[in-house]
Amino acid sequence: MSVRSDPEETLAADDSEASTVAASAVAEFLDATSEVPDGCDLEEHLVLTDGDRTWTPGDPATVDTATAGDPTWLRLRAAINTAGDAQT
Repeated sequence: MSVRSDPEETLAADDSEASTVAASAVAEFLDATSEVPDGCDLEEHLVLTDGDRTWTPGDPATVDTATAGDPTWLRLRAAINTAGDAQT
């Protein structure tokens, strides 16, 4: 990815609003993130969310239902958990 040093120089007039929205989204994302310290387990630092709830590391193992509106990772986890429960 490349970043322009002065994006205003090369933007068309109708690109200004879209660029402002995109820049705002990027700034919001970066403000909500942090670096994983060197030597740490990435899994311990990941935050899983379905948009409504933030899941702690052990929570996904307890999910047994999901709807078509849920994120793919949540639907897969529910299917895996349900299949595992059926085998026990």
